[in-house]
Amino acid sequence: MLMNPALRDFWATKSRYKALRGGRDSSKSHDAAGNAIRIADYCKVKFLCVRQFQNRIDDSVYTVLKDKIAAFGLQDRFYVTNNRIKNLVTGSEFMFYGIQRNLTDIKSVEGADILWIEEAEGLTEEQMKVLRPTIRKEGSEIWLV
Repeated sequence: MLMNPALRDFWATKSRYKALRGGRDSSKSHDAAGNAIRIADYCKVKFLCVRQFQNRIDDSVYTVLKDKIAAFGLQDRFYVTNNRIKNLVTGSEFMFYGIQRNLTDIKSVEGADILWIEEAEGLTEEQMKVLRPTIRKEGSEIWLV
């Protein structure tokens, strides 16, 4: 399954905050990744993808994004390095951080359009106080998965 048709309206609705809940096998991350790749291939967007702990890039949504690029047949449009993903046509990019060890680094990220917080249930109010102002562009979104 590339995208969950039941979530089409969810993704199409403009909102500062978008929260997806569900069990471990509910395809939340896969659907968010599919939507992110769709957006990144349509217009220039800067994604800041974070999670509480990220010891390796494979601990992030990086692998799911790579899988969606392949599933959509877009390998020739995306450049994938060992720590970033960039669309060669639109200029969209994905950056990956662990919140627990890199909160100060995240504060200095400029121009992010979408903050994707994976495993958001562990997010603290203190962390959110730091993250929220990082995403301040007009029309920006915060995805809580």
